[in-house]
Amino acid sequence: MLLCPFDKNGQEELVSNGRWREYVNLSKIKIEKGLGEEYIPHELNTPWEEVSMSYQTCYSWYQEDNFGRMFDFYNKNYNFPILNNIEIPVHIIVGTKDEFFHRTNIANPQEAMNILKKNLKRGSGKLIEKATHNFKGYENTVANEIFKFIKV
Repeated sequence: MLLCPFDKNGQEELVSNGRWREYVNLSKIKIEKGLGEEYIPHELNTPWEEVSMSYQTCYSWYQEDNFGRMFDFYNKNYNFPILNNIEIPVHIIVGTKDEFFHRTNIANPQEAMNILKKNLKRGSGKLIEKATHNFKGYENTVANEIFKFIKV
């Protein structure tokens, strides 16, 4: 089951206006200098101000095979290597009003759902009309989808 996948990098693209790339480049430089374990100072005004992280962590978040990029819908050239390696059936459930699902194209959640299903060998999905990220008010619909998938 995959409930409410979150396009983390799409969120950062919007929040930082693309400045996150600067921090990835800075992180690579710090790692090359042997300073990868140092924490990024909050005064650099990064998109992740609430999160303390090292330069190594920041850099790793943007590598092709990092789990943090699993749902990189905003990047039209991403090839979803992690999703493409999943062999078991996966059922995706997300609301059409989920504000975190497809951050760079919120009006079209079907686009992200299609990307997921295309990149999962045995993927299926359900968009729940008007449900948000927390499914409040749609709990029974989610439960019924789960029961159908596991055939209870």
